[in-house]
Amino acid sequence: MRRDKRLGPAPLEAGFSLTEILAAIAIVTAAMSALSWVLPPLVRSQTVLSNHAALLQTDRLIRRHIAAIAIPYWEQQARITQTESSIEIPWYEGAGDHALSLSGDEHGVLISITGPGDTLKIPIQGFRIDALDILRGEDGRPLGLDIHYRFRGIAARLTASFNSAPLQRMRP
Repeated sequence: MRRDKRLGPAPLEAGFSLTEILAAIAIVTAAMSALSWVLPPLVRSQTVLSNHAALLQTDRLIRRHIAAIAIPYWEQQARITQTESSIEIPWYEGAGDHALSLSGDEHGVLISITGPGDTLKIPIQGFRIDALDILRGEDGRPLGLDIHYRFRGIAARLTASFNSAPLQRMRP
């Protein structure tokens, strides 16, 4: 018996065959397994990238505040107070009654800028100071800071000069 073309295809001829469905499932499975190999390294690289970006931002923040120290040349010995994990330096932005202090513990670092009756505190989480040294010129004047630190597990070193540091050789 012949089927009329106006009625469309026979019911058994419509849709996908079992072979086509199994082939589609195999292709999707292969694509998903390929993604499982590619996706974790991409996520790890994104984490590393965000950690390094945060490290650069933190480095820039600390450098900016260290560069704001302007000890006048007539100050023979600035009143720098230093302990193992903290330091306080006067002459922040050239004012003798303003000071910059960096203090650290196991939770992070606190940058404090103090002036007469005013204190600005900037906490930095995930930052740990390993070593903190004052860079001095040949005449013993303080010229900057040398900080060895860890930020989110990344070991780094920051060497920054004060704004008032003349162009001369610095040594820790």
